[in-house]
Amino acid sequence: MNDARTTPILRITHPVPSQIPPLTPDQVECIASLLDQVPSLIESLEATPAESAILQAWATHDIARRYLKATHWNLESATAKLKASLQWRNEFKPSEIPPEEVEPEAVCGKGFVHGFSKDGQPVLYGCGRLDDLKTWDRNLRFCVFLVERAIRLMPEGVEKLTIVLDNEGLGLWNSPPVSFMLQLVSITEKHYPERLGHCILSSPSWFGWGLWNVISPFLDPAIKAKVFFADMGRKTVTHTEQSVDEQISGAEKKEGKSASGWGSFFGLSEQQPATPPSEASSSVAGGVWGSIFGAGEAAKVSENSENTVGTGGWTDILELIDADQLPVEFGGANEFTYTHEVYWKAICEAGQQMPTSLPILECSQKHVIEPVAFTQDQEEQIKKLAAMVPEMVASLEGGVTAEETATLSAWCDISTVRRYLVSQKWVFNVAATKLRDTLQWRKDFKPDKITADEVEPEGVSGKAFISGFGRKGQPLLYSIHRLDKTKTFDRYLRYCIFLLEKCIRVMPPGVERMTFLIDNGGLGVFNAPPVSFVSKFIGIAEAHYPQRLDTAVMLNPSWFIFGLFRIISPFMDPITRAKVHFAHVGPNDHLNAGTSSSSTSSSDVNVEPGTGGWTNIFQYVDPSQLPAQYGGTHDFQYDHKVFWDLIKKV
Repeated sequence: MNDARTTPILRITHPVPSQIPPLTPDQVECIASLLDQVPSLIESLEATPAESAILQAWATHDIARRYLKATHWNLESATAKLKASLQWRNEFKPSEIPPEEVEPEAVCGKGFVHGFSKDGQPVLYGCGRLDDLKTWDRNLRFCVFLVERAIRLMPEGVEKLTIVLDNEGLGLWNSPPVSFMLQLVSITEKHYPERLGHCILSSPSWFGWGLWNVISPFLDPAIKAKVFFADMGRKTVTHTEQSVDEQISGAEKKEGKSASGWGSFFGLSEQQPATPPSEASSSVAGGVWGSIFGAGEAAKVSENSENTVGTGGWTDILELIDADQLPVEFGGANEFTYTHEVYWKAICEAGQQMPTSLPILECSQKHVIEPVAFTQDQEEQIKKLAAMVPEMVASLEGGVTAEETATLSAWCDISTVRRYLVSQKWVFNVAATKLRDTLQWRKDFKPDKITADEVEPEGVSGKAFISGFGRKGQPLLYSIHRLDKTKTFDRYLRYCIFLLEKCIRVMPPGVERMTFLIDNGGLGVFNAPPVSFVSKFIGIAEAHYPQRLDTAVMLNPSWFIFGLFRIISPFMDPITRAKVHFAHVGPNDHLNAGTSSSSTSSSDVNVEPGTGGWTNIFQYVDPSQLPAQYGGTHDFQYDHKVFWDLIKKV
């Protein structure tokens, strides 16, 4: 069997517009209020620092928006709901379920993610009749595992998934216990609000109709608008092939309960709806179902909800999912056949270490570094300053241990001495003073001794990371400050220095500089770093990492950034300021990488004098090294566990 038939589609193959609606000023304020409460909510859980960092990173702006929407923008209700989810995630740890724990549940192919709907939603398939283990606790964790993987596969701007439940042959004998279904529904309702786009019940059996007619009166009209029935044209098992008495007997043996009361259920099962149920028959707001199925959208449903396409009625599944994304057995043209070994490898890579999660930390291209010729006087200055290093180290304030002496002497090699002289335009006394100041700072601050454990909480959100190399072999260091949730700026400063040191370690032979890419999208007064923090970082970088910056590019700068830059730029060295550029970037910019239009569309906007001005990002970075969100072809999405495991090895 070839790969085309066994490898699932786990990456979107067509562009989709963002499905996130614009917010009103009141809604923006409500989101900010909810986010402000997150630290105290986490603190009340008595979680470990690592657990707290994971929860803080999870509780994003988008999470807050969905919880508020699910509770009709009631801040008190959303806060209580979010607190319950934080508690559950800390105990259940859904994002950390190891694949090996739940793999036995996947072998039979009863649940899998494959393809995307026309709206770009990952499609999660469930085939209950294939379950042959009946280990319901592990099965529950397997279902949550798949939901978490589906969320990670969502394209940018997509927040929901489509669920296709294959009901062929499902009856009392082989259906999951009611307790299991209720537990799964409870988890999804409480902890995954506003995540369901469509639910398609394919080839419903008599049992499926009965179950639907039991629960549908309690569903909000907006919920039923997302539930569809589709006939795949396959032969289905009906209760005429197996008597009702036999089904009841089997149910009694399985559940250990009396079958009294099943009669009304079977009566309901005969009521297959030819038209959607009316709003009058389903006026009870489905509180338990409302959040997962998107009750927050109730206002969008007209009074004549029976005319809403898909409201408890039949549909053509191809109206929701393109044929090339839908397996043949469900009426599509995609000849996907579930083969566990192939599928499991693909879904594990997609969820943990798929190519889009792996940062580029090794430079694959060879860069020819032209040697710099120095005059005889400059060579003598380099030797003279290098000879002074042992005395400088020995005279540092506070004294130095043998270990510190060895560490500082090893750091202060000929290349370091040369960089200090170049940065001070070969003014020897000034360069010597600067070098001694840095030796004192490195002794006290110990930048090379910052441990990964100390600064990991700052890295969880992905607000700063290393990935890729510039056209001259410089490591690319990214900063996305809008993702900062911790507001612990002393530790954040140490994290920035930690990454600077890592950048230096991944530099290819002969390369001494790095490129700094600062994503300013969405940055404003309320989420910008303090000027004191920015000034302190720039001061450290200029004083103690001279000649280490090749280029700094401000990506998608807002009016606020230009204002902030005007405040801090007078305190910057003119040479450093000249290395600062501005660029507008976005997805698919690589298609215009050879033109001047891809990053200079706002070149008419005035920038601070003395900077490098507007630029095209591809002058500095090849598309293959640049994340797709910034216009490149490297479809990188920050996965903290993957990145952290790799950066610790640098």
